[in-house]
Amino acid sequence: MNFSVGTGFRFRRSGLDDAFRQIQAFRLSLAPSVQAARLGALADIAARIIDDRHLRARARAPRVAPFHAAMVELLDRSWAVETEQRHDPSVDFRCNVGLFPYEGTVYGVLHAEQPRFQSLWMTEANVEDFSYDASVSRPPVGPEEWAVRARVWRALYTTDDGPAWPALRGVVAYCVGPWVDRPRPEQVVAHLPTLAVRARRAAESAVLARWIKEQTPARGAARQTTASRRTRAQDGHAWLGTPAGAAAVDEEAAQILPRLPASLALTDLMGRARV
Repeated sequence: MNFSVGTGFRFRRSGLDDAFRQIQAFRLSLAPSVQAARLGALADIAARIIDDRHLRARARAPRVAPFHAAMVELLDRSWAVETEQRHDPSVDFRCNVGLFPYEGTVYGVLHAEQPRFQSLWMTEANVEDFSYDASVSRPPVGPEEWAVRARVWRALYTTDDGPAWPALRGVVAYCVGPWVDRPRPEQVVAHLPTLAVRARRAAESAVLARWIKEQTPARGAARQTTASRRTRAQDGHAWLGTPAGAAAVDEEAAQILPRLPASLALTDLMGRARV
């Protein structure tokens, strides 16, 4: 069976009591990073809305402050992640720990899209890496240890009826709660991106849109399926990583940069668009 468990781990101390105590402590230590990730995502969305309004000065803009428009978008996208399992890493703040006692040891898998959450968990004192990837030709550990990992994960991912999700053998602990306190605009200001970051992001969006348009058939474009549009978008993102794509983005960013505000402040977050 060819599979990988990229965020697999095991506890150095094997008791479930120790594991649950550590998860509870981790929830508390994780909270500041969760707050920072949420505020950062909100700031990025708000900055994009502000910049879009500057770049499209002639377009009729909605009568709503960028901060509030960004908050609505963030909540909508986060809700889609939760309820529709939509893949949207920048607004996916979930962090769950699956625990699977097996042969006297507690193993687990961390489910988190935010790299910061992953790194925090893997540096916990009682946690050690136990990842596995059957396709790796040069394992990061010795052959005996690699064979042990393969045996354990194959056992956890297999039942008498065939392959199975290992949660059927264990429990899942949720480490991130709902965003109870409404963020204040003053909190978001510190997370607003720099001019260079904003210009490059706007350039990537513009270049990608043009590339997709060029790749879309002139006839029957309206009948394109969702799958074909998604594939074209994925191909476009891959093209941006090529030398030609990077050069196109650099050229576009140089043209966009003078048209954007040099810096963003609280007044930009709360200012209403002119119509």
